[in-house]
Amino acid sequence: MRENNQQLSNGSNKINSQKEYKASYYNHFIKYDDKYYFGFNLLYRSIIKIPNEAFQKIDNFSSLSPTAISMDLSSLPSQWLEVLKKTQFIINTDFDELNFIKFRYYRSLYSNDSLTLVILPTLWCNFDCPYCFEYKKPVFMNRKVEDALIKWIENNYRHKRRIHIGWFGGEPLLAKDIIFHLTERIKKFCRDIGATYSSNLVTNGFYLDKDFQSKIPSLGIKNIQITLDGYEEEHNKLRKQRNGKGSFDQIFENILSFCNGVKDCKLTLRINCSDINYESIPKLLESFPHNVKSSINLYFKWIWANEASGYQEFALNQRGTEPYKGLSQLYKESIRLGYKAHNPNNNNRIGYCEVDYLDNYYIDPEGRMYFCAHSDSIGSVLEETNFISPDTIGKYFSWYSVNPFEDNKCVICKLLPICKGGCRNSRFKGSRGCIAELKSLDAFVKNILDERNIQIVHA
Repeated sequence: MRENNQQLSNGSNKINSQKEYKASYYNHFIKYDDKYYFGFNLLYRSIIKIPNEAFQKIDNFSSLSPTAISMDLSSLPSQWLEVLKKTQFIINTDFDELNFIKFRYYRSLYSNDSLTLVILPTLWCNFDCPYCFEYKKPVFMNRKVEDALIKWIENNYRHKRRIHIGWFGGEPLLAKDIIFHLTERIKKFCRDIGATYSSNLVTNGFYLDKDFQSKIPSLGIKNIQITLDGYEEEHNKLRKQRNGKGSFDQIFENILSFCNGVKDCKLTLRINCSDINYESIPKLLESFPHNVKSSINLYFKWIWANEASGYQEFALNQRGTEPYKGLSQLYKESIRLGYKAHNPNNNNRIGYCEVDYLDNYYIDPEGRMYFCAHSDSIGSVLEETNFISPDTIGKYFSWYSVNPFEDNKCVICKLLPICKGGCRNSRFKGSRGCIAELKSLDAFVKNILDERNIQIVHA
């Protein structure tokens, strides 16, 4: 949905009583400073800027029930009406916003022209992070599995128009040769069927050296994600190499060389936040030179307990009862420093994450297939015929059937257009994965305003 920013001006013309409009259910207003309120529509991602003296009139009709069949707008200047219509803060009474969300959700989910594979060439890693959610083992994809993977793609996906490969692990750059082999074979298949090819890489950054950076264009990699855990001392406590040494200096150097030398590939920096490193993160943000700050895309995530780590808590105190509040302060500071900070929960995609689309699979080094990194195996590319196991075919259909629209709390939640029901794997397992922004909606909206630099078009 196209973003739209507008400002209400104090026009004096009046309009006749309007009977065909209602307020959007997804309007949210915050007091920004002593002069202005801002409205943010969570569905259309539009913004309006409202002088304090005008807010009461706007708030009066915006607070009406979205099921109201009519609304008296005669007290509003005509200029205001046009802005409110253009930004969809008011909509036609016959427009059902929930049906609109459902339509986009299902159209995207069952779209059938793309194949996305997250390939794990190895489950091994050169780091020994205490909070890692994966069970590491020194397994690398062999040529038999590579051949089976290519054959499986060729036999099942000749009709695709787009193929996207995500490289993941373990640490995928421990298996560079496998990445090179498979990239060439999959790109050839794309050329044969007339499909586009793209890829991304998630790495700890330690082996993202200049030699590999020089090969990025030929690999078709358009985005690379690297993780840091605070400034040097705190990072090295959490992201040690297996030999016990720290990793910060090498990753930091690789980020600098990437930003100075690599074109046509974006760098995303994820910063893991915990009780150990939270206070050091501003120092980390200040340590990068300006060209890095302005070129990378930055976001923050709390470290969460998981089964593989024995459910250890690493961020319990700083996360608190309103987890997004602490993150919102980091977003505010990073934007002030000149970063392109962007909360991934504000992405304008239709699904919550990449697994909310048909024909998206994770493939491990032994050829097993998964819906996502946190789900159980559903089959194997080594199977000659039905790659989905007969024992899991029911899970396959159930996975694509779960949705937030059968959840009474989700359908009345104003954050539904943002979270799209949250984690599919959580819902599949019977729980609701509400995002942290739910308890701190004002802070979330303020971050969005800061991110856009409140670039308001005057009506």
